[in-house]
Amino acid sequence: MRSQLSDSGGVDNSSYIRRLDSLANEDPDTPGLAEAMTTVCGLQPGALRTYIVVLDNPQSTVSDLSDRLDSSYTNVHRQLRALQELELVNRERAILPSGGHEYSWTAQPLEETRLWLQDQFSEWREAVLDQAQELERAE
Repeated sequence: MRSQLSDSGGVDNSSYIRRLDSLANEDPDTPGLAEAMTTVCGLQPGALRTYIVVLDNPQSTVSDLSDRLDSSYTNVHRQLRALQELELVNRERAILPSGGHEYSWTAQPLEETRLWLQDQFSEWREAVLDQAQELERAE
C-alpha cells in the first residue's frame, strides 16, 4: 500500500479511496489496517470506514454520513469526535438560511493521514520493542 499512496503524481484520489475502502472491509479473521488502527491509535473498529466515507464525501453532516455508513447517528458522531481529536477530520459550522446551524465534516488529505499513520505505527513499534527489551533485562 505504501507505494500506491506515496506515488500520487497526477493520479485520481478516488482509486486510493477505493483501495482504502477495501482495506476497511477486510476479512475480520485477518489482521490488517483497520485492526491496526484500533490497536495502535485507539480508534473504534469502524473509524477507518468513517474516515474513508468523509474523505470521499467532504462537507457531509453526521446525518448524511450515518445514512451512507448505515450506522446510528450516535455511533457515527462518536467516531467523528475520535477522528477529530486525532486531527484526521475537521468540523465546520454553517448557518442555515432558515435559522440555526449545522456542522459538516471534511477529512484531512489522504497523504497527511498516510504520514500520520506511519508516525503512529513507528512510535507504537518503538514502544513495544522497548518493552520487550525490558522483559529480557528482567530475566
